[in-house]
Amino acid sequence: MARTLAVLGSGMRLTDQVSIGLLARTYPRSEIDSALDRSDLPLGRNRLLPFHLVVYYVLALGLFMEASIQEVLRCLLDSLGQIGQEPPKAATKGAISQARTRLGVEPMRQLFLSCCRPIGTHSTRGCSWKGLRVMAMDGTTLDTQDTQANEDAFGRSKSGRGETAFPQLRMTLLAECGSHAVCGAALGSYRTSERTLAREMVDRLDKSMLLLADRGFVGHDIWATFAQSGAQLLWRVGSNIKLEPTRSLKDGTTLAQLHPPKELAKTGTLPITVRVIEYELDGVAKPETEGTVYRLITTLLDPRMAPAIELASLYQQRWEIEILLDELKTHLRGRAALLRSKTPDLVRQEAYGLLLVHHAVRRIMLDAAQSIGDDPDRISFTATVRIIRRKLLQGSFSPLDEQGGIEEEL
Repeated sequence: MARTLAVLGSGMRLTDQVSIGLLARTYPRSEIDSALDRSDLPLGRNRLLPFHLVVYYVLALGLFMEASIQEVLRCLLDSLGQIGQEPPKAATKGAISQARTRLGVEPMRQLFLSCCRPIGTHSTRGCSWKGLRVMAMDGTTLDTQDTQANEDAFGRSKSGRGETAFPQLRMTLLAECGSHAVCGAALGSYRTSERTLAREMVDRLDKSMLLLADRGFVGHDIWATFAQSGAQLLWRVGSNIKLEPTRSLKDGTTLAQLHPPKELAKTGTLPITVRVIEYELDGVAKPETEGTVYRLITTLLDPRMAPAIELASLYQQRWEIEILLDELKTHLRGRAALLRSKTPDLVRQEAYGLLLVHHAVRRIMLDAAQSIGDDPDRISFTATVRIIRRKLLQGSFSPLDEQGGIEEEL
């Protein structure tokens, strides 16, 4: 849509003043401009919806999942009224779609890579164990619009009753357990396994971390790949994984060999030594099925430095990422069961926007908890989201002063 924008006395365009209030704490204009610069976007005239505004708009879509796309833009542009200027008229649905298509996926991915990192401190409950930052990895899916393009790109889940109603985007996520901050994400089709996607996040790990994961991820090749990152690993392993015991340790754990697949063994790939920890949970019923005995493997081979009972207790922190997925898919997404986007690129763009919003909400919750010396787990995720939405809708923040008073409300 071609039209001339009003310009402030300083020469700054009106749309340069748009932000989304409290979320701009985490994603200031400087970070967005940097992400745009790294994305190698085509040059063009400054439209009604310039690139930085579209980035804020995609973030707003993640915050208001149940609102129409035009209503979300209207709320965003209404913030211009706070500086005494009449905001531009909201664009049509077609103009919004074209603007999002011009932006593409890469700026949102770059913004995620630069901003979505661990945020907890050693004093944040559940964030560290013996100086290691406790992380968890898991996967999930999001339903997308039922279009042929999405069907071709993502595919559908199948069962004995047939296919699901909608194409599904698969995501594997890396998160900090204590803060629930999403720190890594790999997006792919439903046909792509969580294990395959997980490999894309190895560079988000380092030697300061301890990574927890469920049994669906274990395999010789992926274990070797993640161990090379320098992070310590503590993963649950299923009964289908063969472990050859080599030595019993005094604490009841054993050292064992995790063997490569036959095709890799033939090429000279060697087994990996892991420590095996088996335990049962008190008070849990014991039917004659698998699952009564938990079996973990770890890169922490010395029982003096990493006692088995501590590791078994620590593994329960993996459930924090399950809570994170509930926050993302239930409380933030709300009743909007589907992502709005009808093309694969915009689906991925929208998914990154949703992850960025979740990270920002969690950052705000941590800041609020630290300001009053409390545990972020004692702050309601749903209440925080409602406050952020209300502050945007009520216009209670200034686009030029992005420091909101959320700590007082929480």
